Amino acid sequence: MAEDRGDQFSAIWTKAKLQYTEITGKEMDDPGFPHPSSTQELLSALDHQNKDFAHFRKKRAIVFNILEMTCKPIELVGNLAAGGASMAFPPSTLCFGAAVYLINAARGVSSSLDAILDLFARLKDFLIRLSVYNQECLPAELREKLAETLATLLDIFARSTKVINAGSGGRVLQFAKNVLVVKDETIEALVSKIDKMTESETRLVGAETLIQAKRSGRKIDGVAVAVSDTNMAVREGNLKLEVVSGGVEQMTADQKEFHKEIRQGIDALSSTLNETAARTEDSQYTRQKHHVKALLQPSVSAVDTMTAIAKKRVVGTGDWVRQEQKYQRWTAQESPILWISGNPGTGKSYLAENIVSHLWQRHPQGVHHPSRTSVGYFFFKDNDPQTRSFHQALRDIAHQVSQNDPFYEKHISMACQGPEDIKTLQSVWRVLFLKFFLENTKTDGHVYLVMDAIDEAFQEERKLFFELLSDLYSAQKSTGSASRIHLVMLGRPQILDEITETLEDAIPTIYVDWRKNNADIIRYLEYSIKKSRALSQAPEDLQAEVIKTLTEKANGMFMWVDLMLRELSSKSRVSAIRDALNRAPKGLNEMLRHIFEGFSMTLKDDDPEDLNTMLSWVACAQRPLSLQQLDGLLALRSASGDSILSLESRLRTQFASLFVITREDGLSTADLFGDDVMKNTIDIKQEMELRPAFQTTHVTFCHASVGDFLRDENQGKVSAQDGHPAVGVDIIQARASTLKTCLEAEREMSSEYAHHAIWLYARFEWHRHLVLAAKHLPEMKVREKQEIGKLLVQLLRDEEIVWWWIGNPAGFYNEENLKPIRQWLEDRDVLDSQDDVDREWIQSTAENPAETYAMALRINCKIWLQGVYYEPMETMKAACDIICLQSGQAMIPPGKQIPLERILSTARYLQLQETEKWHHRLGTALFDCGYVHEAKKHFEAAIELDYTSWEARAGIARVLEKEKRYEEAIELEKINITILEKNLAGLRASNQDDLIEKTECALWICLRKLCSWYLVLKDTKSSLECLEEISRFRFVSFDLFPSQISMFKEAEDYEVIVKLLKDMERKASGRGLIELTQCLFALKWPDEQFFKDIAIAASHTGQIAWLQTAYQNAIGSARNWQDIALTVILEVCLAELYYKYDDKQALALPLWERIVDIGSAVGKTGSWQLNRCYGIVQRSFFVYCLEQALDPEVGTQEASSYVAKLEKLCKLKSADGIPSKDIILANFAAVFVGLLYRLKGRKEEAKDYFRPVIKESLMVLSDGDSDRNQSGFADLARVLVAAGDEVHAIAIYNELRAERLDKEDEGKSQGAPVKDKEANATSDEGSRQEVIKFEVSNTDKSGNTAHPSSQAMQSVRRNVTLARQVFPQGTYFYPLQCDGPCRQSFPFFSGMFMCRICLCDLCPECVTLVRSSGPGDVNDSRYWDNGRVCSPHHDWLYITPPPEKVSQTEDVKTLKEGDDGQEPVLDNQKGVCEEEVAEMKRILARLKETWLD
Repeated sequence: MAEDRGDQFSAIWTKAKLQYTEITGKEMDDPGFPHPSSTQELLSALDHQNKDFAHFRKKRAIVFNILEMTCKPIELVGNLAAGGASMAFPPSTLCFGAAVYLINAARGVSSSLDAILDLFARLKDFLIRLSVYNQECLPAELREKLAETLATLLDIFARSTKVINAGSGGRVLQFAKNVLVVKDETIEALVSKIDKMTESETRLVGAETLIQAKRSGRKIDGVAVAVSDTNMAVREGNLKLEVVSGGVEQMTADQKEFHKEIRQGIDALSSTLNETAARTEDSQYTRQKHHVKALLQPSVSAVDTMTAIAKKRVVGTGDWVRQEQKYQRWTAQESPILWISGNPGTGKSYLAENIVSHLWQRHPQGVHHPSRTSVGYFFFKDNDPQTRSFHQALRDIAHQVSQNDPFYEKHISMACQGPEDIKTLQSVWRVLFLKFFLENTKTDGHVYLVMDAIDEAFQEERKLFFELLSDLYSAQKSTGSASRIHLVMLGRPQILDEITETLEDAIPTIYVDWRKNNADIIRYLEYSIKKSRALSQAPEDLQAEVIKTLTEKANGMFMWVDLMLRELSSKSRVSAIRDALNRAPKGLNEMLRHIFEGFSMTLKDDDPEDLNTMLSWVACAQRPLSLQQLDGLLALRSASGDSILSLESRLRTQFASLFVITREDGLSTADLFGDDVMKNTIDIKQEMELRPAFQTTHVTFCHASVGDFLRDENQGKVSAQDGHPAVGVDIIQARASTLKTCLEAEREMSSEYAHHAIWLYARFEWHRHLVLAAKHLPEMKVREKQEIGKLLVQLLRDEEIVWWWIGNPAGFYNEENLKPIRQWLEDRDVLDSQDDVDREWIQSTAENPAETYAMALRINCKIWLQGVYYEPMETMKAACDIICLQSGQAMIPPGKQIPLERILSTARYLQLQETEKWHHRLGTALFDCGYVHEAKKHFEAAIELDYTSWEARAGIARVLEKEKRYEEAIELEKINITILEKNLAGLRASNQDDLIEKTECALWICLRKLCSWYLVLKDTKSSLECLEEISRFRFVSFDLFPSQISMFKEAEDYEVIVKLLKDMERKASGRGLIELTQCLFALKWPDEQFFKDIAIAASHTGQIAWLQTAYQNAIGSARNWQDIALTVILEVCLAELYYKYDDKQALALPLWERIVDIGSAVGKTGSWQLNRCYGIVQRSFFVYCLEQALDPEVGTQEASSYVAKLEKLCKLKSADGIPSKDIILANFAAVFVGLLYRLKGRKEEAKDYFRPVIKESLMVLSDGDSDRNQSGFADLARVLVAAGDEVHAIAIYNELRAERLDKEDEGKSQGAPVKDKEANATSDEGSRQEVIKFEVSNTDKSGNTAHPSSQAMQSVRRNVTLARQVFPQGTYFYPLQCDGPCRQSFPFFSGMFMCRICLCDLCPECVTLVRSSGPGDVNDSRYWDNGRVCSPHHDWLYITPPPEKVSQTEDVKTLKEGDDGQEPVLDNQKGVCEEEVAEMKRILARLKETWLD
């Protein structure tokens, strides 16, 4: 096969070369024919051969730019196009040679050269698509397509050369657009062909990526790669895919399904990424986002459910609701609540997804839409406590809203200090929703809440939530205005009684029945029959009969239809299908009984009991069971202990009518196997390839109604007839048997229980099973409850058993969990069955039920103070909770600090011997609780008892580290290292392998701590010695490496940095990677200083090309893993390397576009990791597009394309296609489009782009919060600079000065040490006055001067120096960080510069550096510290210092609205001078008048 493929490639290229020779008369394999092996060689050859032509020299920059962008993709994929064929010269070399010959044919003639450049410019747009190819793993089919593409390109070059030669022989070509394609229609056809080929191939790569992603179990990453590479874009707030044209065999027959799958894959991307551990930068914005996430603790269930439903919903189903008058009134914000009611299985969840999608269309999320309307959603499910909680639902929705509305995010951050502020359902509703959307009159934001299946929520929470909803009507009546909270709830009819009992007002209701959704059922049936391998081949009259019969009998229930379709698809004869249609049962319950009867009749041997076991466990489980757990339970039931072969396959096929498999990557059975599931024909080899991890794949019922049926005491098991086994669930017996299994698992774990996965489940869930089983205690069989009672006593009294289950989550030991335990133990039948000792124990603990946990208390205390396996905090908290129960003290709420006395009294409760271990473990718990001084006392006591206690000494070192006494901590850690090395030598001598590894790990930890402290102290030599020692161990870690590199960079030891990196390139690491790649993978944030440091080192040593190759290799590995987040992060670094350090914007451009496309696509899902990458590249990308659009040497068409790149990121097309109604988004791209239009003289259009951004900035400054005023004012000033309003910009900049940090933030900003407060207070007041005295230089009308006097600059420098003394960093926040090489922070903007093009902030020294010349000519090494910054061709605004201005730096200015709610004013409570307040009011009033009125 490989040989045949090679012959095929050879044939393609032989034909291409012969055709080229026939047209041009040139032999391509002739040594005299040009054969440049790279783009660089091609450019060098052209430069040499055309240096005598004046027109070429004039156009040289443009020629080289276009050629590089055109040829680089060819270079990247040239070898792939050979496909293994034996060739004298690779395909890329042949194309480059033809390009050289074509350009040389122009012989410097202006019109000919222009025509060639025009051709290359057209080809560039097509060929850039080739960059999506992954060089490591490209299938042969794609290589063949690639070869055909390049062969076509060769044909274009040949025919173009012929036309040029003809024109140059006396008939000079008249230059016109596309002159070559006009001269030769064949060229036009070929250009169109290559356009279609590259478009088709790009989509083929997308399809291949998706297929590979599925096979590796990482769909989301693969989908995002496919989306970005095929230029999927957000339009009107929804992800709509370009129409795929052409037949691509590898893609599915139904293109719409493929599109829909990708679209929903993007929605799921953020939930995958949010699980990635993130390192945060020390900025107010990032801290706020993490603070909000920590407060809300959102789940991923809503996103996962939304994604799964969206993939399954047939296009058009549910659209009927949009025509309902009540729904239209609700979306028009005329009624605050809408109730949609329907029986089980009528498609309510699919309707909820349709509503969310419709709201997204009307109100795009995550794009700074001016409507400021958010959409939140939640899908309740009764199979998990988390998905049954209204408290969780409101927190999830709040998190979704915070990702769309930055003002709401800020509100949460300000309103909540900790999780205890929103601990109750009432507080969540009041703080997160009422205060912002009803009580806050300073914002006009609205929110739509979509809650599905509320009947599956906890009943008590649901009733309380209904009571809270009365606030919406009360607020509407009191204010007379419409509510800004709009809620739609979907659920079963019985919930309506609860709603009407609670709310006085009538709730608009839409009923889902057959009249509403029959058309949807028909649409669903037509789609399903088309997809079914069996039914799609049935006669058309039978298909019509199936649709008619099922629609009539369904009574509006999709669930019933789906079950019937599964049964019909299993039939192979027309008569059997018709017979099944005639016997179709009516109603959902009857349908389920019918299904169980079928299983009763067909299942043999152990299969019926296996099915019953699975049904019982899935019905009773308190959270979804993994395949591993279900497999273990089936093996446990089996007498032989065997597992079921191909369990997943059977669940996906034979039992697909009951169960659904949820993989970690979100793929469904249909995604993996298509219609094979209907026919039960999944190939075993296919299943093995796609089998996921058993522990991360979960099993649930396909619909809530299945669980409802099985948990109904009136249903029970079903048998086909006498002699056939009963199939189903007796819920009372199932509750008892599942509880018994859990208790047995806990008992047997002490004897090396084989089924570890079951024990893990039982350890955390046995008490939940007990709570539910206790409700059926009177109806339970006596023998069953007695057996459970004996197991329960063992679980509570046997020390060895208790040891295994005590690690329960926080909050386990409470009255709620204790009550059912006592209920069971005190049951008369259970009590009578106990032996005398256990009966006496039960009776003796009746007076104080908390004594039931006496053994648990003892074990928790022992493990806390004597053990090594558990963290001290975990067991200490458990012990404190039990003592609270026993003594009747108030329980400590989760998140609250445990009082010191309670910790100490609990530690001494058992009167354990106070050994070295006792003191060390107590000290650790105290330290973790914040009692540092007390912790140190116990660490010291431990060392007094045992000098070799390295853990206690490490505890003291932690205390010293917290106090920043690093030198003392180092001395202690050195003692530990000496002790551990001595211990290690002794262990090795006695061959105690089990202890050797533990001691090595301890030594490694100590060395790492030591190294980190040396790094803080800038002790390069000592830190390197530590790193050398660390490298001896097999524990790999890269977290210290960046600090090491930073030290070398500060010392300008660039050669050493490169050597270290190259040494890592020669070392193998885990997962088949070299250490260098593993290191790049480990450092997750592209704006980390490490990436800048290695770029600087590579630049200084001439190793930029080598570093680019290292990044390309790492990107290839990341793509092979289908890790989209890692791929994007590395691509950001590579783009920065091209742009800032190598001046190769053309190579950075496709990477920027890819990253921006992905960032735009996932913006509404809140993937802040990808959004951060987007934020990093956007300025470089936007500035480059702006520069290209303004460059007079760039052609009009190309310049327009750069404008379009910016516009698509900040403009939403109107639904009716009228440009004047397009919506301008308030984002950074809009600022640059406005700047571009203003510079081109289109001032009114420019204002349209500036206005939404300025409005949003003013809103930020009017919310009564002082925390972000500095950044809010700075952002507003930058926009004003772009808008040309420099007078107001300078006035605002001059108000931004150092601001005192909150006490808890002192020392965090810019890493500066905290100065003594008293010292700050006694600073010389004269210095304060001197800091703010500025010399006024001659200025122009706008207050700007391009060249301030040297005296003025000296004044600025003096003021900076004095201000830093009076207002030290760490105690004060500095509003300005120079974007130039120095990267210094400054206490004020006055006297600084702002670039009018790229809007960066620069200090005077850095402006001088940038202004002097370009990156290649700058001699000062500081220029390289930040790579390419700004441009010598740009223009700068000088922030003119105000004359004799009195500083009020300590005063925190807070912008608030006036009493009338209209005019923003400054808070004067902290001593801000009235002149400043009045001036800022005037500035803001003028801005409002200019931009908003």
